[in-house]
Amino acid sequence: MPPRLASEFSLVSPQSEAFQHGEYQLPIVESIRSARRVGPDRQMVFDTVTEVVQSRQVRGPDRSRVICYGGSTIILGPRGEVRFVIRKRVDREERLAEQIEFMQSEAGQPFWALKAGEFKPTKNVAKCLCLRAFNSEGSL
Repeated sequence: MPPRLASEFSLVSPQSEAFQHGEYQLPIVESIRSARRVGPDRQMVFDTVTEVVQSRQVRGPDRSRVICYGGSTIILGPRGEVRFVIRKRVDREERLAEQIEFMQSEAGQPFWALKAGEFKPTKNVAKCLCLRAFNSEGSL
C-alpha cells in the first residue's frame, strides 16, 4: 500500500520508514457489511461499510506495553465511490498520550488492567460501560 493511500485512511504503510521501526502491525480489514438507507428521492440505497484497523505497540511512561488502535470506517456508495471516511490516526502522538493517560487514570481503571507489564482490556468492559451509563442517567 503506497504511503499516500495509507495516510488517506489514517494508517501507516508497510512501505514507510515509520513502519520499519517495528511498532506497527499490518492493517487488517475487520469487517465488511452492507447498510441500507433511504436516499434523497425516497429510494432504497445500499451502501457498503468497511472497517480497516491497524495496531501500534509502544511503551508507556512506566515502561508498560500499550497497544493503540487506529484506522478508518469507510462508507462506499452503491457504485463503489467513497462517500465518507471516518478516521482515527494510529500514528498521532497526542492521541497516544491521551489514551495512555486515560488507561492510567481512575476513570480508565474499570476498563484497563495492567497485567505482566501490559495494559489489557478488562473482561467486563461491556458491563462497565452499561453501569456507567446507568449511574450517569440515574435509575431507569
